[in-house]
Amino acid sequence: DNKICFESNYSQIIVFDYDGYHPRLIAKLIDFEFSNDSIHNQLGSIYFNTNTLTPEQYKQSKEITFKNIYGKIDKQYKDIPFFKKISEFIDNMWNKFITDGYI
Repeated sequence: DNKICFESNYSQIIVFDYDGYHPRLIAKLIDFEFSNDSIHNQLGSIYFNTNTLTPEQYKQSKEITFKNIYGKIDKQYKDIPFFKKISEFIDNMWNKFITDGYI
């Protein structure tokens, strides 16, 4: 096996997993505010029109969010304020590139 591993010089390794880290970074970049609650719950509530997501809906919410932030924003989600601001940001950056030749 070509598995890569490492060993801590201490007795334990601590792993941090920030909920919605990428969407939160993008939100900061586009000046959009989410609450401190799970981003996947917040967006999932919009996707599925419910206040409480099932575990499957939560999983699907993550998938939908990542497909839209790293692919193309799907028509059915383009009016969600978060995605609308992402789209505007992309358009502005593209226009700046076309006008100035760089970003």
